[in-house]
Amino acid sequence: MEYNRSVRAGTKTVATAPEYIRSEWDAELNEGVDPARVRLSTSDTSFHWRCELGHGWRTSPRNRCLIKGPGCPYCLDRKAWPGFNDFAFLYPEIAKEWHPTRNEVSPDTIRPGSTLDAWWVCSLGHEWPAPVTQRALLGSGCPFCLGQQAWPGFNDFATLHPELAREWHPTKNATSPHRVRPASNMKYWWLGPCGHEWPASTDSRTRYGTGCIYCHGQVVLSGFNDLQTLHPRIAAEWHPTRNAPHTPEKTYAGSSFMRWWQCRQGHEWDCPVSGRTRDGGSNCPNCSLAGTSKLEALFFEAFRNKGLATQANVRLPVRWRNNRFSRVDFVGADDGRNIVFEYDGSFYHHRKEAVSRDMDKSQALLKAGFLVVRIREGDLGPLDIRDERLVQVAHSADARSGYDFYRPERITATVDTVMAELNRRLVPAAA
Repeated sequence: MEYNRSVRAGTKTVATAPEYIRSEWDAELNEGVDPARVRLSTSDTSFHWRCELGHGWRTSPRNRCLIKGPGCPYCLDRKAWPGFNDFAFLYPEIAKEWHPTRNEVSPDTIRPGSTLDAWWVCSLGHEWPAPVTQRALLGSGCPFCLGQQAWPGFNDFATLHPELAREWHPTKNATSPHRVRPASNMKYWWLGPCGHEWPASTDSRTRYGTGCIYCHGQVVLSGFNDLQTLHPRIAAEWHPTRNAPHTPEKTYAGSSFMRWWQCRQGHEWDCPVSGRTRDGGSNCPNCSLAGTSKLEALFFEAFRNKGLATQANVRLPVRWRNNRFSRVDFVGADDGRNIVFEYDGSFYHHRKEAVSRDMDKSQALLKAGFLVVRIREGDLGPLDIRDERLVQVAHSADARSGYDFYRPERITATVDTVMAELNRRLVPAAA
């Protein structure tokens, strides 16, 4: 190496540099160059250096000292030295997956921390690109074997789930089922044998077994599973004003949402759609007395004939205990006053907890402004509530062969007693 430059006396040179610089001067490769004639400020010429571990590199003196440049780039892990800090030496098992033909460098010439996007091939022949540092420092492996990506014929949706893949929409997806993972959260389009089209992820189809959202009643489709199409008779009782913006054509026939109804007699009531459409579903509670016992129905008819009862099995917006509303046997009105009727059978109302429940419910109804009539089977006795708006009347029932048969004269007698109590104790409402 030829280098012949004059140096003024007192100039700092490599020969007068600190020991850690002088000791790394490679005299063999810098043959013919006197370190005493190499200024430390030299920046336009690179010289050879060698660390105590035998690593050699080239850089200018200025890089080494005046700007506090680095020492050995291999010891500092800035470059790869085969057999010392290279990827193949430090990670031999991972280096076995280095692609033999698709990389321009070899694994012994790069560092484990390199961001080079290299190609890899696993033992099953899957090929993929990934940064060297991702494989070395994060321990990532074959994305196909790990199920992170789809490899046609190995772990793709069409290969693992051929029956479901038959429902892959032929025109509305930008990819094929052979390029999609079974656990993908991406939504794709499907076309079922029913002819319906719907979006869903492959994960929902494989993990949860979902199918056509219309055939399974998850989404309403007008003309197929809506209330108007499947139950036109019930849809005819859809309340004309109290369900806006919902309509029978846009409501699923099995919906659990509460909706308002109006029968041909003008009675109005709320009920879940499914409560009307399922087998044995309900009809107008006033017309059919659905949800009431035979005895309650007899009393309802008797009080209706007296002009008091108007609606059976009613839900009132009166809170009590943890209940958001109060379900009562039937309601009516007398001289402008709202009346609640409850029938207390001994079988369900004789226990201590039932008595406490009946008292709490009665007090809540009284507080809400209702007149309360409780007809209690003879052996129950009255509730311990003192209120002129509460009428309690005993009723004796006959039981034969496990069925309740109530003689009309007993029903009439109890109703007359209630009427007499109302007339005797309650002052007529002010005009």
